[in-house]
Amino acid sequence: MTVDERSGYLKHHWPAIKAPRLAGTYQPQPALRIEIPQPHGRLRQRGLPPVTDRVIQPAIAQVLRWMWEPPFHPNRYGLRRMRSAQQALHRAQSEVIKGRKWVVALDFDSVFDRVKQDRLMPKLKAEIQDKARLGLLNGYLKSGVEINGRYEKTAEGVPQGSPRSPLLSNRVLNELDQERERRGHPFVR
Repeated sequence: MTVDERSGYLKHHWPAIKAPRLAGTYQPQPALRIEIPQPHGRLRQRGLPPVTDRVIQPAIAQVLRWMWEPPFHPNRYGLRRMRSAQQALHRAQSEVIKGRKWVVALDFDSVFDRVKQDRLMPKLKAEIQDKARLGLLNGYLKSGVEINGRYEKTAEGVPQGSPRSPLLSNRVLNELDQERERRGHPFVR
């Protein structure tokens, strides 16, 4: 199904699509894995969800954003709505103006690919009381990927290309931000 065909399909089939999701019985389908060339010859893996899931996943992301955005550290700029690298740079410059003498730049390589699902799920269980929503999130994490017509399980990572992934990655990185704060290390991420 193409994205252009989605609207008509959803109008006709929405009750049948919605019912298993509300009942907590929906089994997400694997995402189609594609590789996008990056500078320096590297390839970035992206997961393209089935077209019907492209309607559900942004709704899930909206709920998660409502839950998690407020407690995120104010110095966190990466992978957040209404925040930019330019704002992070201005914040870092303000620390230099305050007299900070050292700047350490870090790059989290393949952060989406390396999220440990076995560490993420207990955090989600502690924060999300709705078992159907929690089951749906877990189902999407475990739904696997299709690569060249072949199914592969996914035990690690969050699918790059999903609207949930930036929030889930930031949720995992929240521990890092809290530890920096606890130690009194100013940071901009």
